Amino acid sequence: MTENQELLETIITNSETILTTSQQQTTEPRQLKTKSYVLNASKRYRDKNPNKMKEYREKYKKEKADILINSLSNDNLTKFQLITKITRLEDTIKTLELENKKLENKIN
Repeated sequence: MTENQELLETIITNSETILTTSQQQTTEPRQLKTKSYVLNASKRYRDKNPNKMKEYREKYKKEKADILINSLSNDNLTKFQLITKITRLEDTIKTLELENKKLENKIN
């Protein structure tokens, strides 16, 4: 055998051992236990606090929609997105006006 053939054989055997060891590696049982424990904990929390979970979901959806709406220009928004953007802007204007009145009352 020539040196090139010997090198090829060693490369092939090394790659086969690497493949067999990588194929044998699976997820560890600890990882599976951890994932199931987290899932069970979230289920328990959902069962104990359904109202908080609803509030969290609504808040998350609202924040996600705000990020999407703010990232796009007004030309690229759909009709529904434009309506939600306008209503949220109106809400922020109302809250700012209320805060302004409170500050004016404190000054006077």
